[in-house]
Amino acid sequence: TVDTVADTSWTFGKLGFVSGDSESDVVIGGTRVSVGDSGTELTYGLGAVFNVTRNFGIRAEWENVDDADISMLSIGIQYKFQ
Repeated sequence: TVDTVADTSWTFGKLGFVSGDSESDVVIGGTRVSVGDSGTELTYGLGAVFNVTRNFGIRAEWENVDDADISMLSIGIQYKFQ
C-alpha cells in the first residue's frame, strides 16, 4: 500500500505558560546596582512532523512567549520507541 501525506505527517498547536526569574548585578561608577525580574507569560506555537519511517520523523516547531519578545524556531528529529 502507498501511504498518503495524511498518513505520514501531522500538525499541532501549543498553548501554555512559562515562568522565569532573572537577576543581574551591574557596577556603575563604583556603585553596584542589582536588577531583577520575574513573571509568568503566555506561550503559544505551531509545529509539524513528517514521519520518514514508522519510528523516525522530522519535526519543525515555532514558539512565542507573549510580552517577553522571545520567539523560537526549531528543527529536529524524533524517534518513537514501540
